[in-house]
Amino acid sequence: MIRLIATDVDGTLVKDGSPDINPEYYDVISRLCEKGITMCIASGRQYTSVRRMFRPVSDRLLYIAEGGGVLRSNAEVYHIEPLPREYICEFLDDCRSCTELDRLIATPDLTYTETGDTPMYRLLKNSYQFDVENLDSLNQVPLDQAVKISLFHDSDAEGICSRTLIPKWRDRFQIASSGIQWIDCLSPDTSKGNALKVLQKHLGISPEETMVFGDNMNDISMLHQAGYSYAVANAREEVKREASFIADTYSNNGVLKELKKLL
Repeated sequence: MIRLIATDVDGTLVKDGSPDINPEYYDVISRLCEKGITMCIASGRQYTSVRRMFRPVSDRLLYIAEGGGVLRSNAEVYHIEPLPREYICEFLDDCRSCTELDRLIATPDLTYTETGDTPMYRLLKNSYQFDVENLDSLNQVPLDQAVKISLFHDSDAEGICSRTLIPKWRDRFQIASSGIQWIDCLSPDTSKGNALKVLQKHLGISPEETMVFGDNMNDISMLHQAGYSYAVANAREEVKREASFIADTYSNNGVLKELKKLL
C-alpha cells in the first residue's frame, strides 16, 4: 500500500525552469490526499518557488527543497541541513576562478546572487520565480544560514565543474547535477534521499510504502529510498538504470498518468 509519494519537479513534472504546471495535478493531488496518501514535492528549487507553483494545494503538501537541504510543510520546518561553514569561503573563491560559471547561495528562505542582471538571475527571478537578492559578494551571506551553493552555466555546468571543482571538492561537499545548467553543492550528508528518509521516520512510513519520481542525478538517492521508484522516459540513462519503473515523459504527463492509476 502506498502511503507516501515524493516527486521531483524540473524535468519530471515540467520542462526545466517552467513556472507553470498542468492544473490537473492539483485535483489529483487533492484526491490522493483524501485517500490518506502524503504528497511531497522534492526539488532543487527554493521552497517558496515550489509553493507558488502548487499554490491551490500548497497546504496539503510537504516539501523537500534545495536538493534536500530543507524539509518542511507550509506551517513548520522539520529539518535543515547547513553547509559545512569551514569550507564555504574557499569554495567560493575557487568558483570565482571559473569565470564561465555563475553562482548562488541558498538559505532556507532566500537565494543570494552576486553577479547582477545575468541570465541566471533572470532565470531565477522570472522563470523559477525565486525570492532572490543580489549582493556585492556572497561572502556577505551569514555562513550558518547557507544550505546550498549552486553553479550555473547555460549549457554545460557539469562539464565545466568536472575539470577542477568536482575532483577537488567532492570529498567535502555532496555535488550533483540537477540539469545541464546546474550543479548543486550541499553538505556531505545532504541529499533528497536522506531528507526523504528523515520524512519517512517522522511519519512512520517505510520505503516499501513509498513511491518516488525523478529524472536527474540528484534524484537517484531518492529512488533508492522507495519501494516504487520511477524515472520518467526523458530522464538521464544513469537514472533510468536505478529506477524500478519507467513513466512517460514530463511532456506527456507521465507522472500524472501514474498518479491517476492509484485513484
